[in-house]
Amino acid sequence: MTATTTKFDRVALVEAFKAARDAALAADKGPDYDYGSCNFDTPVLKLKNVREQTVVNCALEAGVHVYARNWLGSRYFFVDVPLRGQGVRRTLMAEAATKRLKELGYKAYTYYQLD
Repeated sequence: MTATTTKFDRVALVEAFKAARDAALAADKGPDYDYGSCNFDTPVLKLKNVREQTVVNCALEAGVHVYARNWLGSRYFFVDVPLRGQGVRRTLMAEAATKRLKELGYKAYTYYQLD
């Protein structure tokens, strides 16, 4: 389900997960660019009226992992695309994945967590 549709599109979600993964990898500036605080920044996706197992299966088909979690009073899916490093490097990759999901019409956000 994207911003422009009302019916859940399984194929589109699989492709969106792949695109988010590719965007994260493309944003990786390498280990020399990893500085700053240790963090757990992660892209998150808000999907309504879609079973958790369906989203998990779509993610697995795309080669990523997701897990559902309540955040801000709603259910969100935390998307484990490849995120390397632990500082700015990880943040840039998470933000790139989030941006790509948004471009594809999904309600996506970056969850920022400092350790």
